[in-house]
Amino acid sequence: MMLIGIARVNYQIDDKHLLIRFGDKKIIRKIAFEDIADVKPIFGLWVESWVTSPMPGNLKNHSVTIYTNSRWRKRILITPPNPEEFITELRASISH
Repeated sequence: MMLIGIARVNYQIDDKHLLIRFGDKKIIRKIAFEDIADVKPIFGLWVESWVTSPMPGNLKNHSVTIYTNSRWRKRILITPPNPEEFITELRASISH
């Protein structure tokens, strides 16, 4: 059951937020662009994780860490299918 849940996590960039969703409808996490301090293509430990693969090799190759201005959750790990493209799109959205 855990693997099914992992596979259904996806990421969406709207006009003001990075949305982490379970399936197509349920929003798990909503991060406002103004709360994002940096985005890097690295795998980190001690992070809030919303990954799409339980395989360690995939985590290292597909990881993106979102650094936030939040006091409690500073780093959020996600695994979009194309990390470099995702980072470029997110940074462009943040800068507008």
